[in-house]
Amino acid sequence: MTLQRYVSVSRGRQSLLANVLGVTPSLLSMWVRGRRKIPVHRCLELERATNGLVRAGGLRRDVSFKRKE
Repeated sequence: MTLQRYVSVSRGRQSLLANVLGVTPSLLSMWVRGRRKIPVHRCLELERATNGLVRAGGLRRDVSFKRKE
């Protein structure tokens, strides 16, 4: 699932996610719209905060997120 799709599922979800991450809703909005690149460590935080629905690798395709098996 994309980050944009995740936040659009229900009203207020973007604000709640911003709160969980400790960022402003406007910064999260810039990440959602692609106006600012999401820092690598935030990709991993986003994946955890969304219970894996939004994958870190889908947020930054230029970075390899290796997982332990």
